[in-house]
Amino acid sequence: MLIAAALLAVMSVSPHEQAFIKAYELETQGRHAAAAEAYRGVADDADGAAAAFARIRAAKALSEAGAHAEAEALLREIIAQPDGGAEMWLARVRLAETLKALALEEEEGRSREEEAAAFRAFLLDLPHRPWWMHSYAWEAADAMVKRLDLRRQAYAYFREIIETSESPADRVNAAGRLASSSDPLDLLTAAAGYLRAGDLSRAARALTAASPLLLERPDLHDRARDLNAWLTMGTGREEAGRAALRQAVEDYAESAWIRPALLYAVRNLSGEGRLNDAEAAAELLASRFPGSDEAGAAYYSLARAYARASRPADSHRAYARLAEAAPRHFRANEGLFLKAMDHLREGREATAKARLEQIVAANPGGRFASGARYWLGRMAQETGDADAAAGHYRAALTNTLGDFYAHRALGRLHGLAAPEDDGSKPLSAGIRDSFLRTFSPPSAPRFEADAPAEGETRLELLRFFARHGLEEAEWLALGLLLDAEADALPGLYWELSQAGLVETARGHQRRNLSPSTPEDEAFLEYLNFPPAFVPLVLEASRETGVAPHLLLAVALRESTFRAWVRSSAGARGVMQIMPATGTWLTQVEPALPPEAAQQLDRPLLSFRMGAYYLQRMIERSNSNLVYALVSYNAGPGNLDRWRRRFGDIDDDLFIESIPFPETRNYVKSVLGAYAAYRSLYPDLGASE
Repeated sequence: MLIAAALLAVMSVSPHEQAFIKAYELETQGRHAAAAEAYRGVADDADGAAAAFARIRAAKALSEAGAHAEAEALLREIIAQPDGGAEMWLARVRLAETLKALALEEEEGRSREEEAAAFRAFLLDLPHRPWWMHSYAWEAADAMVKRLDLRRQAYAYFREIIETSESPADRVNAAGRLASSSDPLDLLTAAAGYLRAGDLSRAARALTAASPLLLERPDLHDRARDLNAWLTMGTGREEAGRAALRQAVEDYAESAWIRPALLYAVRNLSGEGRLNDAEAAAELLASRFPGSDEAGAAYYSLARAYARASRPADSHRAYARLAEAAPRHFRANEGLFLKAMDHLREGREATAKARLEQIVAANPGGRFASGARYWLGRMAQETGDADAAAGHYRAALTNTLGDFYAHRALGRLHGLAAPEDDGSKPLSAGIRDSFLRTFSPPSAPRFEADAPAEGETRLELLRFFARHGLEEAEWLALGLLLDAEADALPGLYWELSQAGLVETARGHQRRNLSPSTPEDEAFLEYLNFPPAFVPLVLEASRETGVAPHLLLAVALRESTFRAWVRSSAGARGVMQIMPATGTWLTQVEPALPPEAAQQLDRPLLSFRMGAYYLQRMIERSNSNLVYALVSYNAGPGNLDRWRRRFGDIDDDLFIESIPFPETRNYVKSVLGAYAAYRSLYPDLGASE
């Protein structure tokens, strides 16, 4: 129980909250019957939502212990209550899981499965599905497909997955569900999903199944024709496929499907290594739809494919074509910026300068404009033109909080002269006195404390669940968000963010609240860099000596403070610790209990382990934060190799030379966030 004791030491919690934590410890140890009994004891001593959530936990533990019938009875009792919010949603989901388990035990389990599907159906009707609900919604749709009265709703969900998901596996699985439909729209969407994933044989079967059904759906002919052309190209008949695509573009130039379909063709062909065919499709897209987002995305995909194939000249050519074909595309400046950095490393300053000036001229307020202006300022400064350098650095300040180059530019500007006091402070980052510099922050947001008593009680319960990494916090947040009046949303976003539910608050804000005043803009700057999990962060900072602002910046980049998130590589928790790294840390850090490596989803443990690992990387790098962050993200072995490879270059060029794009962007993002947190919360941890 060492972990429970550590958690309780950080925050003052009520007796029933302490009892809940101890029950949870039993649950994580696999002692399900004992956990069920403990949760029931919590429910007896609590009331309202707290009691309901404890009973739901008890029911889940009973089901895990094999007592499905007892779990079912308890969950039906909860659902029968007349009042309730998010806890009723969770109870319905748990009841559906229990009914599914009972169906496996019974000879005639079909009715159980159908009832389980009905209990989950509400998930697809919610007006907002946050990031964490994907697996629940998928399971619901999967069950609903088997019920005739719920099937159309499920198929609509699977179409949405194919059209919006970035996961090839999800697209293929959704296509598999739609392939059983008799609706030609579903079958064509399934074919598109298979084509995007490169599964040509199943795409062909879906198109064949759709063909006789299209006679009565002329509105779908353009989609079918385009998909057939794409399939023809994919099966090796390049010339016929290209001709079919060109004809489809001629016949259906106004179709909403043509441009994304051509883009998918470019991506698929690039992924298969058929780069000449991919370039032909990209050129067709760019020539017929110049300036379109799809044209820019096609050339970006092609440029990256050429880079992976070790064809740098072709990659540079594709980036240049991107800038020509879609100069307003957000990737255009990225390509030009990467080329400019290549030119600088090659000593071709004039060419680099031309590329950087092209970025500023094409999109002066764009994502890469501050970087271009920063490097133009550096180049001017190195030639002795201090006035021009200062002008470029000032222009780079257009993008402020959290923009790495803006914070670098302000540091350089202060190094050129002694400007009037702007309220900023230097940050050395372990490199030099003013490697970064803070900005004077906007006024902190203030909200009226007018939440109803029930809402405040639920917020308190949410905070408790959130700081222990328990999913009940997310269910409570969803209920609060869907019930809130529009004028109460900013205050609720702020409360959720401080509790650690940053991604949930941001996702709802992006859909429901656009800034319309300077006060709104200032609020969003704070929401972009929220003081999440502050008590836990300060605890980890006190223990390791790592600045709390840096821990917040790393957690923001690693996980957006999501306790359950797992990377494709297996990293877990708020600080995204690999299990092997966690095990090693418990062996070399006496303060970390051995069981910590198995509970990386717990926020306090994740912050502590991340802080200890970051502390070691900082010490290994002689306090150079650039090197420490590279080690944290890509491993100390890669850092050592890159330092040997690049030799004695300055830190700016070292960052731009990092071969892994993910690590290069990671370092800039974390350093920018670190400066933003120091700007917004300068006194955080000062009295600790």
